Amino acid sequence: MDLGLSPARQEQLDRVKSFLAERVIPLEADYAAEIGQGDRWGYTDRQSEILEGLKAQAKEAGLWNFWLSDPANGQGLSTVEYAYFAEEMGKTPSVQRSSTAPPPIPAIWRSLRNTAPRR
Repeated sequence: MDLGLSPARQEQLDRVKSFLAERVIPLEADYAAEIGQGDRWGYTDRQSEILEGLKAQAKEAGLWNFWLSDPANGQGLSTVEYAYFAEEMGKTPSVQRSSTAPPPIPAIWRSLRNTAPRR
């Protein structure tokens, strides 16, 4: 069983890494500086501005909905492929908010549920 990425998926993962390094990580200090300001259950105006900007950039770059395994609605990644992307995106706390990327646990549970024997 090959658990590696195809060249096309590797290129896509490289684009994610670049997006993180060039667009997300430089804004993390600004985002974190807003924590504790205003309503503790909501985003500040600056946090919303950062997140909405990153969401728009991620969509424009085609880096959106990695967790949707249906290629008609998302990226069509397998659970194994998604693990590579989740590893990179998990290195920064704000990327999950900007790419609709949940932690890998739901993908693992979905995989287990879909492969469990039916009774």
